[in-house]
Amino acid sequence: MPHRFSLANSIFNRSIIGSVYLAVLLIFFGLQVPAVATTWNVKTNCGATGNGSADDTAAVNTCIGQLASGDTLLLPGGTYKVSSQLNIKVSNVTIDGSSNTATGFQALFSNTTGGSNTATGLQALFTNTTGTNNTAVGINADVSIGNLTNATAIGANATVNASNKIRLGNASVTVIEGQVAYTFTSDVNQKENFLPLDGDEVLRKLGGLRVTSWNYAGQDAAQFRHYGPNAQEFFAAFGRDGVGTIGSPTTLNSGDEAGILMVALQALERRTAEVVELKARLEAAERGAAEFKSEMAELKEKASALETARHELEAKSQVIDALTQRLERLERLTSASPTASRASTR
Repeated sequence: MPHRFSLANSIFNRSIIGSVYLAVLLIFFGLQVPAVATTWNVKTNCGATGNGSADDTAAVNTCIGQLASGDTLLLPGGTYKVSSQLNIKVSNVTIDGSSNTATGFQALFSNTTGGSNTATGLQALFTNTTGTNNTAVGINADVSIGNLTNATAIGANATVNASNKIRLGNASVTVIEGQVAYTFTSDVNQKENFLPLDGDEVLRKLGGLRVTSWNYAGQDAAQFRHYGPNAQEFFAAFGRDGVGTIGSPTTLNSGDEAGILMVALQALERRTAEVVELKARLEAAERGAAEFKSEMAELKEKASALETARHELEAKSQVIDALTQRLERLERLTSASPTASRASTR
């Protein structure tokens, strides 16, 4: 044990000597000695109470006055009563307290009683006051109002405008790219309240939507054009299914769009099957009609032949009748008396 202590002590001494030697060299060559980041605890270092009744403005400002770039202003758990605005003029400062973490000049600047927020970047979550569980990453990444919950803004000047929402990028972002498609949970074991849909009714409603090309207001129409319906019409058509509300009048959900299109495709498949069946029946009927037509043509030919034969028979019958009449006259003549025959001869 003494040997280990001696070795450790020796290493420690050499480390101190080395650090002092390095500092002397830096000073000798005119180089600045790197500052060591410090954590300023408003309670233990500056006398704040955090009890919600005493005014902690002066104590907090005392710690703020001590901050240097890279330092952390720590506000332990409690409620800090502040009677005037606090202004941190040093950049690259982390504020940690009430589970809030702020890194960047004026990050979480307006926060009062909000907790469990994380802000990283110049004026990140600047607007947040009482909101909780919010996250902002990027210069001026912010919330639209101060009391949102579980809102996330990622990217320079990204602003999220509703609780339980994630905003990626600002209005200038035109592409959100990745190597895989967006994936969301669709496990049947995590779903409930299943309700069948009328595919024909879905098709009818889809037929009533205005599906056009368009661009967002303010964007370059020559470069940033899109296809699709409007959220208001889509919500009016499919926003209520008899159980609850689906989507909103101002946004579109790609998952819901895909679901509606799948219902429509199934309805089209049923109609296609019906059309195929009807086509087969029509073709069979057409073949039957063709066969019937052929038989009728054959019968017509036979009827025509019979008619011709009838006419021929009638003609022959007339000849026979004429011959019969002549024969009857001859028979009458030959059967007359001899006297009359001789008289007629004279």
